[in-house]
Amino acid sequence: MYKTAAILTFTTIDPVIDRATITAFRNDAHRCSYGEKFPFEEASYLKWIETRVDRFPAGFVLVKEDGQPIGQLELQIVLIDDVDFGFINLIYIVPAYRGNGYGHLLTDYAETFFKSNEVESYQLRVSPFNTRAIAFYEKSGFQKIKEVTQPHMLLCYIKTIGR
Repeated sequence: MYKTAAILTFTTIDPVIDRATITAFRNDAHRCSYGEKFPFEEASYLKWIETRVDRFPAGFVLVKEDGQPIGQLELQIVLIDDVDFGFINLIYIVPAYRGNGYGHLLTDYAETFFKSNEVESYQLRVSPFNTRAIAFYEKSGFQKIKEVTQPHMLLCYIKTIGR
């Protein structure tokens, strides 16, 4: 049985106000994926996120329960071969909330975001060492499509949702 919140709120990230939270969340996600082998680069991350929040304000959000941040989503739309695809850059839940159904609430939000932008499928990349995330994605209907190296190996997954 899953314990999930009755009400989650999704608020657009403010890179200045939310800096400590988003860098802590991204750093933890980075550590889960790559360990200490590839250090997290906070300055370049903050610069990147500023440009993306402006472009996709509903896609770059903090997930809150009772006003407290418990997760983060980074969603954008990319053009590949003249087709818009959704792309999840980050789906993050704090450790205390993992395994309790919150991931499904975040992917539901992502699918609503992509559908509202007339996107029929979305992709994400995950480290092969993040076995817990891989199991969640596969259970949620994602299909592995390829492996890429940039500069380390990542597995690419896709999910078709229709419009």
